[in-house]
Amino acid sequence: MPPKLALLEFKFEDFEGLPSERGQSTWSEELTDPHGNAWKLLLYPCGDRREDEGWVSIYLCNSGENDVCAKYSFIMRNASGEVHTESNREKATKLFKAGGDGRGRGKWIKRSEILDEKNNILSDGALVLDVHLQVIERGSLHKPSGSVLTKMLQLLENTDNAD
Repeated sequence: MPPKLALLEFKFEDFEGLPSERGQSTWSEELTDPHGNAWKLLLYPCGDRREDEGWVSIYLCNSGENDVCAKYSFIMRNASGEVHTESNREKATKLFKAGGDGRGRGKWIKRSEILDEKNNILSDGALVLDVHLQVIERGSLHKPSGSVLTKMLQLLENTDNAD
């Protein structure tokens, strides 16, 4: 059975009033997926690093107690519910270390694009971001049986054909 896709909706109230200098960040509230894993979104409203200045940087962080393997993508809708920006990162499974650094995008969308009223992105001043998350349970990961080293040791230990 394929892992279930979860939708986590993170909301940042008063986006325009959030820190507006590069390197300043804010955290979302903690949300829990259907598997019981805790997640937070780390948002840099004006970029994380020098090369990201003027861009919104976002990182999904595992705020739980256990490491989690998952696929994810970020989706931002306009106030009408239509997809405005999407990052498709669901193809590769990533390891999210418990309490570790997040995974995401340094240059996700220009801050000015979010603030531009004609784009109708903010909903009552709030930035709402969806995260599509597919948690991969450890038992469902394919592990090849045996390894080259194990087979070599078995051959070395086999005395039937030894000289």
